[in-house]
Amino acid sequence: MDPILSRRYRVDRSKIIFEAFEDETVLINLDSGSYYSFPGSGALIWDLISSGRSIGEVIAQLQHRFPDANAEIESSVLDFIGKVVEERLVLEQDAGGLEATGEGEQPPLRKGKESKFEKPCLQKYSDMQDLLLLDPIHEVDEMGWPNALPAGRNAEALE
Repeated sequence: MDPILSRRYRVDRSKIIFEAFEDETVLINLDSGSYYSFPGSGALIWDLISSGRSIGEVIAQLQHRFPDANAEIESSVLDFIGKVVEERLVLEQDAGGLEATGEGEQPPLRKGKESKFEKPCLQKYSDMQDLLLLDPIHEVDEMGWPNALPAGRNAEALE
């Protein structure tokens, strides 16, 4: 197997928050203040990579769902994941970090309205960047949002 296809990624939930909607995912990079939207197949890819699936598993799942688009799926997935990595929305998972999905197991894909594969699109917005950096949304720990920091960790010592 191509080593690229065995790569897995994880979301640093202390820096990235996201919400999945019916046919799109929206996320915010708390470090940069940029926010992103990926509709359609981008949302499906995000669901799979953020749940620890390898690139090869993502491609296989999409090829199963959209058999008429097998030729373009691999290059589209690799391009999209490359952009997500470049924007530092995911980090590469250690080789021993997550186990592969068992053969025959099908991780659930969200039920979208798309009937054919469309090339994934990563839309980046920076119009609220200054506001998000000035007034951060949440103080979070390694568990990510919506888990707030314990009171002792974000309080100043007043002695």
